[in-house]
Amino acid sequence: MVGLKELMGIALKIEGAGFAYYQKLMERASGKMKELFADLAEQERAHAETFRIMLDDEEKDQSKSGWIEEESAGYLSSYAEISIFPKLQSDEIPASFEDAVKLAMDVEKESIIFYSEIQEYLPKQRDIAQIISEEKDHLRRLVRIYGEK
Repeated sequence: MVGLKELMGIALKIEGAGFAYYQKLMERASGKMKELFADLAEQERAHAETFRIMLDDEEKDQSKSGWIEEESAGYLSSYAEISIFPKLQSDEIPASFEDAVKLAMDVEKESIIFYSEIQEYLPKQRDIAQIISEEKDHLRRLVRIYGEK
């Protein structure tokens, strides 16, 4: 069996990579786009902090340590490794604004799926529900600016 610590660690890694990506986009943008990417980066940082607190709580209270089936954990871990991290871990930002925003939209969609899948296993379901809601808002904002370009 696999513990929740691994899944929360993956979520923390997703949010950290998202923060770094939006920071890079912010550095290349100006005006309203710079403000948008700064806001998205800050929200990703806050999400990472929420997952860090959950992970700390999980490590402190081993008596109620959550376990999930190894098959489910393996699927979720592979999903993140195949669908999310390759898009975020490159040091290269797409040259065109449209491609950079499209990549961000893809990552937001994949993150929403991942978080929705792990939600039932996490002890603080309200916190993860809030993160999912905010990730959906990120996606809506990105779709809006993508459609304007």
